[in-house]
Amino acid sequence: MAFSTFPVEILAHVFIIGQRMAHYDSQDPYDDEPAPTHPFELLVSAVNNYWRHVALGTALLWCHIESRSPRDKIAAYLARSESAELHVRLSESEDPETLALIMPTSARWATVSVNALLDNIQGALFNSLRHITTCAQLRRVCTIVEAIEGAETPALGDKAPPQIFVDPACAPAFVRLRGFALLVCRPSLVGVVTLHLDLTRRIRFSYALLRSLLTCSPALTHLSIYGYLEPNQWPPVLTVGRIPLPALRSLRLKCVLGHSYSELLTRIEAQGLVALALKDVHNDDLDALWPANAVAPVFPKLERFACVGNEFSDALYPLFMAAFPTVRDFAYIGEAAGCPHLLRHLRPQRGNWPDLLRVTFLFDEDDSAYTMIDELADWRELQHRRNLTLRLGTTMDISEFQSYASEAGIAVEKMVRLDPWPTEGQSDDEEDTLFT
Repeated sequence: MAFSTFPVEILAHVFIIGQRMAHYDSQDPYDDEPAPTHPFELLVSAVNNYWRHVALGTALLWCHIESRSPRDKIAAYLARSESAELHVRLSESEDPETLALIMPTSARWATVSVNALLDNIQGALFNSLRHITTCAQLRRVCTIVEAIEGAETPALGDKAPPQIFVDPACAPAFVRLRGFALLVCRPSLVGVVTLHLDLTRRIRFSYALLRSLLTCSPALTHLSIYGYLEPNQWPPVLTVGRIPLPALRSLRLKCVLGHSYSELLTRIEAQGLVALALKDVHNDDLDALWPANAVAPVFPKLERFACVGNEFSDALYPLFMAAFPTVRDFAYIGEAAGCPHLLRHLRPQRGNWPDLLRVTFLFDEDDSAYTMIDELADWRELQHRRNLTLRLGTTMDISEFQSYASEAGIAVEKMVRLDPWPTEGQSDDEEDTLFT
């Protein structure tokens, strides 16, 4: 059947899927193909009259609005999207008429990304965001605020009330605050499920404020913290208490100041945490964690543990294994291939991580890789350890190695790209670039 004879409903569905695939491909760092010069929806509209008729009548093709686009394009997309939910990108604009086109549609916004300069805090974009009162459909907010070198930064108190999208009915489930957004561009966090604090700029704020931010939502399930946290002035835990996060299931940390890791891990109270990812940890960054964990397990139900780009020695593995004995899935994504030192700590007589089912690491096929398979097969035959699945990060063809492993009874999976975070979340978070 020719595409020109497809029923309208089927062709419209094909267009929607094609648009999603085109967007995904454009964000794929492993795709070397040049990006198309025009967006998918415009390309399919130009094929023939029938395709144009179907495309123009498919509202979901036109729901992505960019404030930097020409006004006539924005107006056309808004009209063609009819009453569909909108996915909006807002950035600094010298044209108030552009904002006047977009802002009245806020009741239809499902996701919004704001990219602005701190220096324009009194500008049209910030003022428009402060005065939006109808945004009950908003599920996802990403705010990125940068500053010109030398600009003054406002001070933060111990509370962080919402500054944008102040409608009480607006409770986005996903929030990202990057750069100086924490200072001037905070939405409500009362309903947040996934929170990214991308502290890419040095902002001093109190422990009371951090506690207030993280405990706004009783539903906070996924927390990612990146960048500058300065706990030197934080009061002792015995004085102010820990940060209770009963719903937290996954936590991801990258701290510029090494001792911040231990401070956060020992102050966050999340007994139900099942996934932990640490980036760029060094040997002494976790020194305060081990004695605290010896008193009472910090994360007694942890099952998935990932180390990304870390530079720690063999001595840390036994400490990790003692602190988090329930791990079932371990990933080590270092600068070089392999998972140094791990296997010798997994030898059956050591008794470490008895429930471990899968190990992930970057792969380079050499003699040591085949030796590893032989050793794992010996463990299995002696029934000293359950089968381990190996998940290997590589773009090479590893079918020959997989066949060798399969003959030995060892499952080998291939990983071309890192999993999205959180693993239960969506894979289209194109701003999630800081942990790769």
